Amino acid sequence: MKHLKKLAKDKGITVIAVIHQPSSVVFQLCDDVFLMSRGQCLYNGPAQDLGSHLFKFGFQCQPFYNIAEFAIEVACGERGSDLSQLVEEAKKCHTEKFGEFYQEKQLKEEETEVTPTEQTPILKSEGDSDVRVCFTKTHNTSVKALTRGSVQRYPISIFRQFTILFMRCTYCINRDMQLSILRVFTHIIVGFLLGILYYDFGNDADKVYSNFSFIFFNVLFLFFGTAMPTVLTYTLSNIISWNRLLFNWTAIRVFSIFHVMASLCSCIDPSSNIWQHSRCCF
Repeated sequence: MKHLKKLAKDKGITVIAVIHQPSSVVFQLCDDVFLMSRGQCLYNGPAQDLGSHLFKFGFQCQPFYNIAEFAIEVACGERGSDLSQLVEEAKKCHTEKFGEFYQEKQLKEEETEVTPTEQTPILKSEGDSDVRVCFTKTHNTSVKALTRGSVQRYPISIFRQFTILFMRCTYCINRDMQLSILRVFTHIIVGFLLGILYYDFGNDADKVYSNFSFIFFNVLFLFFGTAMPTVLTYTLSNIISWNRLLFNWTAIRVFSIFHVMASLCSCIDPSSNIWQHSRCCF
């Protein structure tokens, strides 16, 4: 627990842990506490303010008592079954503190003077900003225009996300070379087989359909040979991509693009092998 505390403080990493019946020493190492009861939030805030927050609603913790155990008893209903006030206060604090964070666009109010006519637009949209205009049937009207300005969704830029993920995927490919080696040898063997099967067909004009079938089998094998590793590792990649999406680490489009770019080198080399071997035998 001390190591996690040091890691969060020195490296700037957010550590989320579920602790059942923590001791007083462990509880003091926590910065923020999220207390739940029957799927509802009772408290979400600094750990040192938990005792005073419970005291405001009639739950007094004795000085010699572990505040963590006392909070668990309150959540279990041992200190009173009416927890509705705690739930409402938690919702109110959450709305005031985090309500604007989950909005992708922030509203900004601007007042302007307009003269309403038949040509006056009621809804105007310019690029990424939406302007909503409302007026009454008077000559001069004060109008509130709510503009939606863009806010940054991710803590780092798209280019930085792509760079980090590209390096990560490249390291993973280099650590596990069995899949790449298997892919190269498979393409070499299939290249020899296709070259032997369609040997010297290119010099015979009567075998045009055979040449087309050769190209068709080449394209077909390259497609399925490249798609097979993706199909086999889809479950693991899907879990990782969903975690990154739900935790708001990276954009899903960046994750998809970097995964394709990182696998591009391993796809080009086997493809060139099968083409060269087929040409040598052709």
